[in-house]
Amino acid sequence: LKRILYDQYSGNGNIWYWQSSASGTSTSNTNETITLSRSSVGYNVTYYLRSRNTASGCWSSTSASVSYSFENVAVPPAPTIDSNCGSTILTRVSNPSGVTYYWQDTAIGK
Repeated sequence: LKRILYDQYSGNGNIWYWQSSASGTSTSNTNETITLSRSSVGYNVTYYLRSRNTASGCWSSTSASVSYSFENVAVPPAPTIDSNCGSTILTRVSNPSGVTYYWQDTAIGK
């Protein structure tokens, strides 16, 4: 998950909009932040900011781009499940070098 922030107050009657292409003209996203997640955009993503003049309705001739690459992290193997006197015991495998596993209470954990 990655959040990207920009200052939406460009002045001069312009409003900034997030675009999925350099020449996009969508007016649906004026948020100051855009939240990207690997599952929704793949491993490499570029988003663009274009301004639109509120008086003329004209779009900027260029856009500013923001690129981000998510690391390709392997999914850890499932833990082994054992029972012991009515308790369930979960055991994970050893961590690969440079990787730390964390127990989560949901499938997408945060």
